[in-house]
Amino acid sequence: MNIDWQAEAEAKTQELIEKTTHLIAIPSVYREAPGENAPFGNEIKDALEQVLTWGEERGFTVRNVDGYAGHLELEGISSDCVGILCHLDVVPAGTGWTYSPFGKSAEDGKIYGRGALDDKGPAIASFLALSIIKELKLPLKRSIRLILGTDEERNWGCMAHYFANEREPLAAFTPDANFPLITSEKGIIDGFISFSPLPPVPTAELTLHHIQSGEALNMVAAEAKAACTFSSKKTKEKALLLFEQRFAQEKGHIDMNGEVVTFHVEGVSAHGSIPSKGKNAAVLLCSFLRELPLSLAEQRFCETVEEGFGPGDGSGLGLQLTDEFSGGLTVNLGRISYSEAEGGDIGINIRYPVSFSKQEIMRQLLKAVADFNGTWKEYDHLAPHYVKAETKWVQTLSEVYERQTGEKGEALSTGGGTYARALEKGVAFGPLLPGRESRAHQSDEYMEIADLVKCTAIYAEAIYRLAVQQTLE
Repeated sequence: MNIDWQAEAEAKTQELIEKTTHLIAIPSVYREAPGENAPFGNEIKDALEQVLTWGEERGFTVRNVDGYAGHLELEGISSDCVGILCHLDVVPAGTGWTYSPFGKSAEDGKIYGRGALDDKGPAIASFLALSIIKELKLPLKRSIRLILGTDEERNWGCMAHYFANEREPLAAFTPDANFPLITSEKGIIDGFISFSPLPPVPTAELTLHHIQSGEALNMVAAEAKAACTFSSKKTKEKALLLFEQRFAQEKGHIDMNGEVVTFHVEGVSAHGSIPSKGKNAAVLLCSFLRELPLSLAEQRFCETVEEGFGPGDGSGLGLQLTDEFSGGLTVNLGRISYSEAEGGDIGINIRYPVSFSKQEIMRQLLKAVADFNGTWKEYDHLAPHYVKAETKWVQTLSEVYERQTGEKGEALSTGGGTYARALEKGVAFGPLLPGRESRAHQSDEYMEIADLVKCTAIYAEAIYRLAVQQTLE
């Protein structure tokens, strides 16, 4: 059967826009207080139930796994299945948006909003890809599942629960990275370095009440603030002048509330896997604060932030590591907090090359933390993931990409962490085409509508091929 997948996808363009913008308008950010059957918050529950409802209306077999995850299934002759794994949760909006992060903005050939690229737009493209196969009534050797996760941006509790209750696909891809194909993903370590409070210095020229910055470990901190009280008018005036000079070319402002002066700094957010693409507000603020007459403990904290995590390449921790295939280790400073009463915390996200073990990384990290006079607490860890590019089903994805784009379908590596590593046989496959800007985890996140249409065509052919080919070995 000769199928024009691109034409089939183009016929879905309006539905693609409408469903993607509708889903973006649901602010599905993790909430601390979950509701009934909403382990990650009611907004995430709403997003999952909306897509499952669309699946029911389209005639798919639908399953909601206790609000943790769900799937739409197109049944084949065999109960074995191949899959597409998407996520419906998003990182916090952050600041600096021109468009509403949770609006319904589609203009100039783009869809804007938190999740347009990561991962709601690709999820809808995958949904419509499955719809195309169903509407064409194509016979399938294997079933196809579109699996919908809800905790990808945090610690993957969704996938742990889902696969404790459902079978794993024989092979699957996730549209949550780049084309042509990602077969290698770096290891990821999330955690916090904590510093105990020390007695305040009563003769200090200023009192540093608190420092706060960042929203998520896998986002470059885009905002930072520090509140101080000055005991010396001269010191206060000098600090205000220094701030104005330092941030003449950067975004920053000062708030006055009685005797309390709060310094605000804005940076540029970026995905935690590529901290060099952003400008860390916490680092900028601590660099400024180091020039003020802080206590020894406060100076050490700010020094640790700037020198330990400013570079973003692990050099401040003695972890400037790289390998030929997956590239260099990165360290993102995602959150910091400091107060005179509670001490300090630095939340970091480490992405390490696939040829290194967690034990090697932790040995040096713990040494660096001890040198900082801090303590380490791990929050989460994802081991590196690697699938051989020569595998038959991986080659099928490459062939589909090459046929539909005319570009070489070579295997790549990423510092990102995708659902591919939740499976033995999983890879990341798009949605970002070569040369396109990635604004995942940044303000004015968007995706080209034409690219989402192309993704729909690629995913429809790819998942159909996996569902009918003789072997997946």
